[in-house]
Amino acid sequence: MKNIFVIGQCTLHWGRMEFGNIGNYYIIEPFFRELHRVFPQANIKLCFLKSDIPEYSQYKNAFVPGLSIIDVLMFNNPIQVKQMLTNYTLI
Repeated sequence: MKNIFVIGQCTLHWGRMEFGNIGNYYIIEPFFRELHRVFPQANIKLCFLKSDIPEYSQYKNAFVPGLSIIDVLMFNNPIQVKQMLTNYTLI
């Protein structure tokens, strides 16, 4: 029996859990249907990675959580980014 482990990314945004972006709501279900079709005997486990990025300065604007990694890279030095990328929870 094959073991398949899938990790997705989610963010806590505006008080509710959103998995990546709205498109993923439509992508995840067909993706898993196809996995089950191709690997009917496989043990498939889904886990989401929830990042715990602390607030950081975004110029003079109020902090907006849940933006892309590009935002994190623009406003933080490499040492800070490396530390931030180690802050996550598997759910």
